[in-house]
Amino acid sequence: MSPHSSSAHQGVVLVLVLIFLLSLTSLVMVTLTSSSKGALETATLPSEYQAGLMAESALAMAQELLLQDIDPNSDTPQEPWAKPFQTEALSFRIIPANAFLDLNQIKPIEVTNSSSGTPTLVDTSFGSKPISTSTDGKSSGTPFKATEADAKDAANTLDKAKEAASQRQRYRLELAMNTLLGATPNKALMIENFRDWVFNSTNSARKLFLYQEKQPAYFPRLAPLAAPEELLLVLGWENIPVSFIRSHFTVWGPSRQINLNFAPPDVIQAYLPELNRHLDSILFWREQKGFTHVSQLLSATTMVSEGEEYGAVLPNVTVSSDVFQVDVEAKTAGCLIRKRYILNRNPRRPGDKPGLSQQDTLEVLLEQK
Repeated sequence: MSPHSSSAHQGVVLVLVLIFLLSLTSLVMVTLTSSSKGALETATLPSEYQAGLMAESALAMAQELLLQDIDPNSDTPQEPWAKPFQTEALSFRIIPANAFLDLNQIKPIEVTNSSSGTPTLVDTSFGSKPISTSTDGKSSGTPFKATEADAKDAANTLDKAKEAASQRQRYRLELAMNTLLGATPNKALMIENFRDWVFNSTNSARKLFLYQEKQPAYFPRLAPLAAPEELLLVLGWENIPVSFIRSHFTVWGPSRQINLNFAPPDVIQAYLPELNRHLDSILFWREQKGFTHVSQLLSATTMVSEGEEYGAVLPNVTVSSDVFQVDVEAKTAGCLIRKRYILNRNPRRPGDKPGLSQQDTLEVLLEQK
């Protein structure tokens, strides 16, 4: 074999060795990366489990605090359970569910038929053009796109609600939502969409196109909401901050009444505009001593028992609650969990521990090392 052939042979062998080493190095790196990731996941499991146990302990503490309430007929900010619990690793607060507006109190729009004098449902669907249906039951219309006419129709519907509200107190929730949304574009249409999420309107088939086009597709519940965050699935509500939803609305309020001692000031203003000029006096009274009876509004403000303001407000306020929301945040070295528990208290059996009716994990954050 010539020296030239020997050198060429050695070169080929060297290249093969280098390729083998490179492949081996890549395999080792992949293995180490997978092992490291697996170790990280394994390491975070105890932290998440520990944070979950801490959240459960907060639930037990909240139940015990509510059990010690000596007067369940009135709930004030001065009571021990109303004080936020705060440590470095665990915090929670208990708040009556009726401090917020119950979304499930929404009503279908009703107006009086001018010809017959009988109540009729207003069509609360989008726009003014009906959707045609072929003989085989398939829709022959085109997917709806929001227009100025749709927004105008929705605004007219809200105006009808305002007219009805001047005679009855049926639509306070919708009017409060309109106020809380402030300068949000097409807010009347958003409220209308929400109503059509809960109730099956005559032209609701046109909305199904819009929900069907979403990825993944879903459809209106056509029933009461299961959680306030469900509102974010309704057309037009997708970009509303979840913090706004959670700080103003609930689905666990047992009635249309809001808790005078715990409702946020903007909720009181939006839901009970009759109290706007008395708001400072109301906040001062509840911070100093708390309302133990709704009639104390007469002492805290300049309202009179025979006045229209007091008569309009009285059916819509309370100072007690049987349903409570417990917001919990638990932190460990590698995990943070935020949970929400809903507790029910039996007013006829105040010695019973409040029962857990629902729990939701709102957020889980794992620390990446």
